[in-house]
Amino acid sequence: MKKLIAFIFTVAAILCLSHSVLAADTLYAANAEGELSLHISPNEESYEIAVVPACSKLTLLKQDKTWGLVEFNKKSGWINMSFTRNSYKKAALATGSDSEKKVKVSSKEGVAYLYDVPSEDVLLGSDVKDVITNDMVLEIKRETPSGWGLVSKNDDKNYAWIKLKDTTAFEEFDGAEYGEVEYVYVLSKGGKGVELWEDLGRKSYHAIIPDCTRLTVRKKEKGYAYVAYNGLNGWIDYSRTTQSLSNAQNKAGKAVNLEFVVVSEEDAALLSLPSDNPEDKAQHLGEVESGATVFVQRSTASGWCLINYDGVLGWVSSQYLQEATESENAIIQLLDKAREGYVCSEDSEGLQLYATADDEYDTSVIPECVKVRVIAEKDDYEYVVNDYAAGWAKKGSLTDTYANALTLYSLSDDLSYEAIKDFDMMSLPTNSEKCQSMILTNVKKGTDFNVIKIVETGKNEWGLTEINAVRGWVNLDNAERTEITVSDIILVVLIVAGTLFVAFAVIFILKRKNKKTDFNEKKGEEDENISNGNSIGEKESADVSGK
Repeated sequence: MKKLIAFIFTVAAILCLSHSVLAADTLYAANAEGELSLHISPNEESYEIAVVPACSKLTLLKQDKTWGLVEFNKKSGWINMSFTRNSYKKAALATGSDSEKKVKVSSKEGVAYLYDVPSEDVLLGSDVKDVITNDMVLEIKRETPSGWGLVSKNDDKNYAWIKLKDTTAFEEFDGAEYGEVEYVYVLSKGGKGVELWEDLGRKSYHAIIPDCTRLTVRKKEKGYAYVAYNGLNGWIDYSRTTQSLSNAQNKAGKAVNLEFVVVSEEDAALLSLPSDNPEDKAQHLGEVESGATVFVQRSTASGWCLINYDGVLGWVSSQYLQEATESENAIIQLLDKAREGYVCSEDSEGLQLYATADDEYDTSVIPECVKVRVIAEKDDYEYVVNDYAAGWAKKGSLTDTYANALTLYSLSDDLSYEAIKDFDMMSLPTNSEKCQSMILTNVKKGTDFNVIKIVETGKNEWGLTEINAVRGWVNLDNAERTEITVSDIILVVLIVAGTLFVAFAVIFILKRKNKKTDFNEKKGEEDENISNGNSIGEKESADVSGK
């Protein structure tokens, strides 16, 4: 009985352990700000690869203390594990701040969309969960600084995110009376801020509004927006705004991507806006310790730098920063200026990306001829980013120009094909819009064309061709070869020879097996005859003895 009980407990422990391991493989992003950063290394000051919306599903590849190497939407990088949860519900309820207000849907389109993450960017894995009509009343559970609200349509079991600009306050604000409201964030050229003008004539302005400031738009006219700011009403250039706080933060000013040291005598203030003017009402996010090494992502013409300090994204005055000459924690070499290139691999199978600067964790493949940027290097690897994917790649698979990508490693002879159905010619050897591949023209069934280069993208082969003076890529699954080449003949001969060799080998083995069987049977008969003869002799001897 004791052995049985011990066995049951052992099995239960194994099941619990296996469940915890499996559960750890899938995580969900969770951060009060509504989004968090995917880093190039397990360090808050390291380069930010991508912005991960809250509630995004992450695949855990490796864990190093408080950091996890994860894969997110075909991009891999390091994320602070404290900003993750093991379920979507827990992640949703840990995002943003508490809110107990009711809103009424009042979208310009007449309908509003519910998203699974607080973002509408499909490149960040956003997906529409439901479509709801205007005038529907919703209760907001949580609210993010970037303008998203968490709602539940089914007794706290089915959470989703809605853009708050598609709603109006149910009790305090009547959209039918005051008009629709829209929230935007300032995003100026160079990070100088945007002017608030008294009228559309732009004769005089009230103030300069810093980047990343949230504004409420009451109406729009001739490319300008009428907003309220610190008790002042006026017009701003609507093109100098964005509907995403993340976009405002990550595009304000110019990219720096270098390590700096805080050189102020006291700790430096970390602010939500690139301004310490009390009238701008920047939120105080914390203090940056004097002497700390920080990674500066961007700088503005107004003298502010965007950093990520202990998981908090904020602005520090550049007067407190000095460029770091060395870093004890540096594990990669960030390039002073990103280098652009085009994928051109020798095997024509695209650029294989890895989560680390080795071959341990392969993530995704960027197709041939796609334009990428190299932002860092380590040993024989370089860190490659684009809208499609990001990760470490072995050096030597990029070329400087698109023309080189087309001509290098080309076939020596043209191959003739015929279209077996209508299909589209693409600008790149892929149908993915994330790669910015566009339709160039339509190819009709029966069209003959020559292919001068073949590459592989996933399970498909793509051929570079020119049809009706248009040069582009076609999926060769939609065509068939119309001529036999020397290589085809060699391939057929090899296949036939291989088949014959296998057939002869099988026949030879079977014949040897049959011969062996016949020999064994014949030998068995001889042994049996000898045995029978011995038995007869023994019997005759016995008869003689009896007589």
